[in-house]
Amino acid sequence: MTPELSVSKGGFLKVYGPVSILVKKGAIDVLGKVFVEKTRVIVHKTKTYIIRALEDSELDLVMGEEASVQPLEEDDPYLAKYALSQELASNPGRLIVLVGGTDSGKSSFATLLSNIVLQKGGSPAIVDGDVGQSNIGPPGFVSAGRITEPVLWVGEAKPEKLRFIGDVKPHVNIWKIINAVKELASEYFKAGSTHVIVDTDGWIRDEKGLRYKVSLISALKPDVIVVFGADISPYFRKFSAHGVRVVEFNIPATRKVRSRDERRILRSMKYREFLHEAPVVKLDFENLIINGLPILEGVPVDVASVEKYVEGKISHASLLPDKLYLAGSVRRVEEEGLKKEFGVAKIAVFEPGAERNLYAAVSNGSLDYPALIDKIDFQGRRIIIKTRFTDKISELKVSTIKLRDDFTEEFLEVFS
Repeated sequence: MTPELSVSKGGFLKVYGPVSILVKKGAIDVLGKVFVEKTRVIVHKTKTYIIRALEDSELDLVMGEEASVQPLEEDDPYLAKYALSQELASNPGRLIVLVGGTDSGKSSFATLLSNIVLQKGGSPAIVDGDVGQSNIGPPGFVSAGRITEPVLWVGEAKPEKLRFIGDVKPHVNIWKIINAVKELASEYFKAGSTHVIVDTDGWIRDEKGLRYKVSLISALKPDVIVVFGADISPYFRKFSAHGVRVVEFNIPATRKVRSRDERRILRSMKYREFLHEAPVVKLDFENLIINGLPILEGVPVDVASVEKYVEGKISHASLLPDKLYLAGSVRRVEEEGLKKEFGVAKIAVFEPGAERNLYAAVSNGSLDYPALIDKIDFQGRRIIIKTRFTDKISELKVSTIKLRDDFTEEFLEVFS
């Protein structure tokens, strides 16, 4: 379907993807980015854009399945968002936190504000605190980057700073995420950014999620909170009494909402972006800090001292304060004998190949970067990984996420 549309200067259209838009004549504004004659706008399947005609314009639209073009609703807050962006962009040194539910418009506003800050000569940075559906970095990371030219999506920012959280679910990592977001925001202000925008995840519609966002804001002490959703606004108004400006926007009645399957696919695309065809790197155990893989975190035990209690072949054994870990092909274990011998409460067996495709991060002490574990060579005392990280590696941080060969996820509990 290829319709032609004429839009008068000052007119608006709301476009639901997937759509390809060619500007045949005139000029349009999309989230603060200007498109002139003979330029093209791509609206992906999961996106909704509001187009404002800067001049009388003629547009050619190639529309995919489920795409549509509608007039802008009278109650849509887009004009108010645009005005707020103009105001905030004129005042440097601002830390702005965006809170709201899933698909409530946070990332679109972050894009709009960043583009307008650029127009006014500022230097915007985005801290992406959504570990499950990150726009900038890989899943399981708090990520951040600067916007240096107009964009249609903050995900176009280069991920300059990454902090590994190790899970795509924030629930058990609240303070780890808060500390990472606070640290990255501070680093960008020190580096000269005029505006730092914190884009949070959509977990807010239960008690724990709401308390998490309140704790995040208390820790960050932002200048402005932008709340997306009138129903959650009352929980943040109290910050006004402490010098924080709180701005509230209604969520438009019609908007794109991504399904769980779409979110899963988007995450697998992000894993692939950072890990597909990554080079193989071999790391020696010695002097490598390993976090999250207990079989390599304990004190090594002489294999001969455990073999009499095990039916099978043991390649490695290690001792933690309350648990003995055994790596190898084990058919049967005399657990009580081992517990008494080593003074532990538990015995755990690490099966051959269990480590393959465990999602991890490597670090040089200041920067984290995605990695996949390929193999543990217990005899050679080394671990073989895949990563594009090229700096010296001092630490390996391992998650409980295991990726299939197509970069979709499995979640494990056996290594915790």
